[in-house]
Amino acid sequence: EQESATFMASPDALEAAQVALTGYAFYPTRLPKCQEVAMAALSVFPSCVEAHVLLGLCASSFEIAEGHFQVGVLHIPSCFNMGEMEEVLEGGETWGCPPARSIYRLRLGLANVLRKQGKLEEALEQHLLLDKMQTSFGVQYSNLLNHPTHLPELYLRLSRPEEALECMDRWEQRDSGFSSKMSCRVPWALCRVLADWMIARKQSASHSKGGLPYIRSLCESYVKDFESPSSNITNFVCMLAVSAWKVLPYFTGSKTSPPNTAVPGVIVSTGGGMFSTEPHKPEDQIDDSMVRIAHHDQGSLWEEHRAAGAVDHLRACCNLVATYLHLRHSNNVGLPYFLRCMHDVPHKLLLYDGTEQLLHSTITRDNGDLNELERAVRAEAAMRAYVAIK
Repeated sequence: EQESATFMASPDALEAAQVALTGYAFYPTRLPKCQEVAMAALSVFPSCVEAHVLLGLCASSFEIAEGHFQVGVLHIPSCFNMGEMEEVLEGGETWGCPPARSIYRLRLGLANVLRKQGKLEEALEQHLLLDKMQTSFGVQYSNLLNHPTHLPELYLRLSRPEEALECMDRWEQRDSGFSSKMSCRVPWALCRVLADWMIARKQSASHSKGGLPYIRSLCESYVKDFESPSSNITNFVCMLAVSAWKVLPYFTGSKTSPPNTAVPGVIVSTGGGMFSTEPHKPEDQIDDSMVRIAHHDQGSLWEEHRAAGAVDHLRACCNLVATYLHLRHSNNVGLPYFLRCMHDVPHKLLLYDGTEQLLHSTITRDNGDLNELERAVRAEAAMRAYVAIK
């Protein structure tokens, strides 16, 4: 408490912040109680930033929430000792300073409501501030993953795919542990495919043969990238494979959530290594909450580009990668999953160096960890693809 006091403008500011923090015990199940706590904090110190964060989270509309968050931004100079606070905010470890977390929560809340209202440029401005405030994400910072997950999505909505890719590359280089977290792997895999597709489509707009060349080249590049020793590339390729099974039905419209289905606020990892010796398969690595969040956040983004072929391209990439993953690691992909992907993969997309050898090895090798029926069906599927290519 004594350390926190050095960052607050006055003892009343510290007391009000402590009162406001107790309100999170009632969020989100008892919103009236949260509001009551926030008002009590404001009665102690009218410029309490944490109280306005709480009121914004409890607001009945995005417009009202934005108003509370904007008021909170105006109160930052009067709530904190800015001489001490500026050093923390510019140091890139905001979450390591408990009083500074109020400012992070405030700007994150503001960024989210701006994004949800379609105020994309303003939302991007807040996300870039957050990017400077917190430059690393340890396990204890899992509740902050919302920010880097949405930043590439924002760039794509603004038709700036190059910056979306640069953003994800920067995070992966700066914090390799972050990019391996389940919380961002699915959204980032989807964003990376869409960004690559948008760039390739621009580059091939004048191509006389239409769209197939750039679609095929992208699919091939993803499969070839899997040979890279980078764990981030491995995660990306695996998430593409999993997306075919869980996320794509929502994007294509063949599956919809029941009315009034709640969207989780937090993505929970199901655990288990993607290539562990335990009997975990890629399709088990995404739970329903991840699917609902991915569809909720990116569904409209993909819909904007559906007519131009983005969703079809995503399906081709996902299913090709899933097929390749089976050919390389057959015990890691469930048989029904593999057969469904094989049915959807255009054989033309399998024509790249090394595919025939992989297919042939699948037909002839002895998979000792599989029963005879599964081994036979896998070999039959691989044989059909092999013959089609030949």
